[in-house]
Amino acid sequence: LLHQHSARTMQAAAVTYSLLADGRWCDNLGGAQRLGADFNGYSLVGCQAQCTKDTRCAYLSFNHADGWCSKYVTCGTPTETPNDFLQDPTGWVTYVKDSAQEELVPQFSSDCSALDFQ
Repeated sequence: LLHQHSARTMQAAAVTYSLLADGRWCDNLGGAQRLGADFNGYSLVGCQAQCTKDTRCAYLSFNHADGWCSKYVTCGTPTETPNDFLQDPTGWVTYVKDSAQEELVPQFSSDCSALDFQ
């Protein structure tokens, strides 16, 4: 009788972001498609986590000054006039999600000491 012990876990693949624009954000009137409501009080990591949770989110614009975070499906060309008037670009950054969606990657491990050859 052979008893085999193996563990199978699912590990989330890391989602990474690349800086698309500094001092600009997605153009709300020029092709950007906002995803849900904006929110503030987040860190950049927190804003990225909100985008990572939603597979539709491909871009985010974030303001370091107040933690304002906007998620987007499409971004258009990042601009200083996202609402058709000049706004203070200080602290704003726009990122693109490097991976289109979070994937679950199977991880297998086998402990040979757990094998029973009786």
